[in-house]
Amino acid sequence: MSALNIRRALLDKRLIVFGVLVGLAIRLWIAWQPTDELSWRANADDAYYYFKLAQHLGAGAGATFDGVNPTNGFHPLYALLLVPIFQYVGNDIDRGVHLALTLVALVSSVTAWPIYLAGKYVHSPLAGAIGALAHLLNPWVVVLTMTGVESAVYVCCFAWTIMAYVRWRSHEQSLRGIVLIGLLAGLTIMARSEGVLLLAGIVLDRLVVDRRVPGRAIVFATLCGLFAAVVCLPWVLWSISRFGTPLQISASAIMLHSYAGMPAGAIAAVEWYIGRISWFLPRYAYKILLFNLPIVLLFGVVIGRSWSTRQLSLKIAWSPASQSSFLILPFICITAYYNVILLHQQHWYFNALVLIFTLIGASIGAEEMLRSEEVYLQQKYQRLAISIICAIFIIVIMLIWQRGLYPNQNGASMLGRQIAGTDLRYERLGATDNGIVGFFCRCIMVNLDGVMNNAAVAYYRVHGYDKESILRFARAQHVAYVWGIAPFDSDEARIVRQIHFTAGIVYQIR
Repeated sequence: MSALNIRRALLDKRLIVFGVLVGLAIRLWIAWQPTDELSWRANADDAYYYFKLAQHLGAGAGATFDGVNPTNGFHPLYALLLVPIFQYVGNDIDRGVHLALTLVALVSSVTAWPIYLAGKYVHSPLAGAIGALAHLLNPWVVVLTMTGVESAVYVCCFAWTIMAYVRWRSHEQSLRGIVLIGLLAGLTIMARSEGVLLLAGIVLDRLVVDRRVPGRAIVFATLCGLFAAVVCLPWVLWSISRFGTPLQISASAIMLHSYAGMPAGAIAAVEWYIGRISWFLPRYAYKILLFNLPIVLLFGVVIGRSWSTRQLSLKIAWSPASQSSFLILPFICITAYYNVILLHQQHWYFNALVLIFTLIGASIGAEEMLRSEEVYLQQKYQRLAISIICAIFIIVIMLIWQRGLYPNQNGASMLGRQIAGTDLRYERLGATDNGIVGFFCRCIMVNLDGVMNNAAVAYYRVHGYDKESILRFARAQHVAYVWGIAPFDSDEARIVRQIHFTAGIVYQIR
């Protein structure tokens, strides 16, 4: 190994170790902040659906959020990982939240390793190092994973699957490698259902590469699909036996919400639909750029250097990106699903897309850097660059933390605690978007929007989804109190009394 390559290897390892230490430290700092702060500054309401679900699973009550209605509205891998945590903490639910977020922080940090290996196999160790650092020190990756939902586990499985495939493709193409790819793809699907699109992209890549020998591609696709199915089969069979479908009810619930306002007329419906897509796509593109901040900055440096050193030419080495072309199909399909079909965006929906951009951008950036060895390998430039990245990382994290990712959730955990301190904890309550309150209130809090309640979705498919049908369903579920729904003008429910807490109002209905 030449002296230059030895310097590069040492640089890569030192930078990755540094990135892991800094990235893990900030993630753990977030994980152990007070839960009343976490519940609106960092955590999504959906995270507390998982926490309450894990409590019930650990207690033997089954897959249910409210303890009454069974549900399959969750991604099973993350839920199963949480079960031992909430079994261990018992009634110390705040500690359970901290430990759950610690798990998320560790998984997110460990993901840097398969990203590094994937970059190394696709291009070079430098590409791997850039990708790993972009993941560890991207403030938006931290924010998106520390929401407390399944995204950290999903991205980790996604990255390991990519790494296994690019290693298999660039090394000896063994049967053992195909089995590993299939098993990892199955775990990715169990981490988040859209992971099946990654498997589809890999299979399509083999069909293209082996188009002259289609038998090889068919064997690869069959074996990968078979071993992925082995991983997914228990969940699929359980879901079908309990609910008649392998699909999570949460997606159906979101579609009911998204399309509830669609006009009845055909022309008006088309105009409404086009308007919704036109509203979503620009915001989607903006978030893609924002959440990929380090890669966007890297492209800025690459383009600037290309402009200044090549006679005002913007010729960038795009060839490394071709090695990751199998990721284009997942990117397109995920984008279409959320913006054209589901008509819904959540911050954590972007995690896989950020990873795709990171891997492709790291390869292109590394190619440009390796063409200018003497500049990019000088220690003063290395230290200056990493110092600037860390400063931006910490500043952006602090700004997001101060503002809060979900300011409208401020006070929800306190309301739950206040309910738990009264006789209302023995009553049956109901609400939409009720993860945080339902977790902290220690009572039966029926999920009325259907995201974690299959019975609700079945009801709304027949009766429609609006305020009246929500209240009718609440009464059918024997809900005595509602929160977050003020039934002032409703013919379906009459307010008996209002119970005022410092953090909100609960309405007794009849």
